[in-house]
Amino acid sequence: MDALRIAYGRRDTTEIKLLYDDAYQGTSIDQTDPVPAALSFTKADEVSHVSALAHDASLLHVSLILSNNMIRFSDLADPPGWATIQNPIVSVEVSNASASHQVDATQESMEFKFVPHTPDATSQTDTTWKIVRWTEVKN
Repeated sequence: MDALRIAYGRRDTTEIKLLYDDAYQGTSIDQTDPVPAALSFTKADEVSHVSALAHDASLLHVSLILSNNMIRFSDLADPPGWATIQNPIVSVEVSNASASHQVDATQESMEFKFVPHTPDATSQTDTTWKIVRWTEVKN
């Protein structure tokens, strides 16, 4: 999650590509919408989003603020080896010279699922974790 925070804040598409698994599936549902619909996202969508932030010259600040209480656990419904973290993001902030926009993620339920990639010569522990699922539901 720290790598996502840093890559997002730096608007680093190269790092973002490394953080998401090729099989990544993201979903978002706004329950406050009178007709809630599930939106689906792919790895390419996430990279494209960060690329758009990187190419917007008017943006002065982009940040993703993480919770201090992240607990990793195994969900028995997932394939063996996967890890889950619930509600790791507190807020997302984007600002330019005229306005600052903040999404309060505490009003949402989020779940990140990670898949291990082993061995990985770039990791001191021989394992890197990639985001394979990101589900969010606005309450």
